Amino acid sequence: MIKNQEQKALKTLWYEIWMFNSLVKILVEYLTNPPNTERQQIDENAYLEAFLIHTRNIVDFIENEKYENDLKCSDFAFSKQIVNLPDGNSKEQINYWLSHITKHRLNQTKPNWELKKIQKEINKCFKNFLESIPADSKNELDFSFIE
Repeated sequence: MIKNQEQKALKTLWYEIWMFNSLVKILVEYLTNPPNTERQQIDENAYLEAFLIHTRNIVDFIENEKYENDLKCSDFAFSKQIVNLPDGNSKEQINYWLSHITKHRLNQTKPNWELKKIQKEINKCFKNFLESIPADSKNELDFSFIE
């Protein structure tokens, strides 16, 4: 990848990981103060769905998923990692509950999304990736919000 493309790609990755971590904070607030109106329940559902989308996007990037047009860690000469999501919170579970209206939903209870455990694992893997990127490539991007 040429330098200009690499910087654009890093900005895209910054957005993904920033949204991911920001959504965890919002969702933890909802867990502390459960919604009591329909509008609040809709908001919580939308935040959860956005969180799951960003989770899946980052997992695909880190695990070097197969779609040719997707940005992958190997584009940065970084070896793929395995993201160890908590039991019941796998990428397959995310797909069942987010991306497809599956029959699986009919016989299963909605997963207990372990937000903080997912966050810890994703951030650990993403930090490993960031450590492989030269500081000058990160330019003005500030990844310090990653816990």
